Amino acid sequence: MLAIGFGFSSVTSYLTLYGKETGLMEAASYFFLIHSISVICSRPFTGKVIDSRGANIVVYPCILLFATGMFIYSRSTATWMVLLAAACMGLGFGNFNSAAQMIAVKNAEPSRLGHATATYFMFLDLGFGLGPYILGHIIEGVGFRLLYLLASCIALICMPVYYNGLWE
Repeated sequence: MLAIGFGFSSVTSYLTLYGKETGLMEAASYFFLIHSISVICSRPFTGKVIDSRGANIVVYPCILLFATGMFIYSRSTATWMVLLAAACMGLGFGNFNSAAQMIAVKNAEPSRLGHATATYFMFLDLGFGLGPYILGHIIEGVGFRLLYLLASCIALICMPVYYNGLWE
């Protein structure tokens, strides 16, 4: 969650600046609307899938969707690309966030549920907090497009990290 939150913080922090740089400010203004609609519409279905088939069936596609969204966002030259990226990131990040929290709670001893939840959110917040600071320095050297491409790669690296964790 730390790495995924770190990557997503680049969008939440620099959406307006990226929109201005690319001339896609109007699309940027609809980004979180599309993102939110994707999350709201998909979570009831992904929750049922997790309950019936386990978290892995949702986690891997979510990481791929998030990485795909970041990649599309890094290459956006038109409104439809920004909105497609928002939908992919909503499906990816939004559902990964829920699945990862469920995994953290599910794998904790009942007496440690509070610690598991706190640790989960501490790492999410750490990603969201450190991301803009660190990535802001990187943007100066590589620009937005390469930064978002790097964030896409960071998300893809999360797949083998998750797999090697043997969460389920």
